[in-house]
Amino acid sequence: MAEQTTNQGQSGGHYVSVRRKRGRARVRFQLPLTPMIDVTFLLLIYFLLTAFVPPEGRIPGTLPRLGAPAEQSVVDLRPIRIFLRPVGPQRENVSYEIQGTSKPIEEPAVLYERLLARRERLGVRGGEVPIIIVPRADVRWSYVLEAFNRAVRARFKNIGWGFRAR
Repeated sequence: MAEQTTNQGQSGGHYVSVRRKRGRARVRFQLPLTPMIDVTFLLLIYFLLTAFVPPEGRIPGTLPRLGAPAEQSVVDLRPIRIFLRPVGPQRENVSYEIQGTSKPIEEPAVLYERLLARRERLGVRGGEVPIIIVPRADVRWSYVLEAFNRAVRARFKNIGWGFRAR
């Protein structure tokens, strides 16, 4: 039979199992460092990115000198209308006409040049002037998009659509 050992040797006492004599393997507790390192780096990145942002509420600008006459520039913000008409026996081409000019334009490059000249004539706020593209119902959509692209290329920002019947 297996020998039984006791706590107090041979003279009786409590039974101590072989497993208990060997002792338990001590469980070592280790902190999970990966999430803490992740959070640390996220905070570091946040503070680095927000350290160089100018504070809110400050708008850079200059005021006129006291007693100096203020310059007032009046910009006419009436919309520029571009009318598109189909041209040709099968309506395969288009003519562009800028409202207020008498001569229709056949080429998109010329339309761009005229829009750019109009924008430069209007000055600093020329990009704010609305452009309204007014195609007839039977104009191909590719020509309407071409007029839109030329207005965007001329740095107009406020571009809209208007439609008219045949």
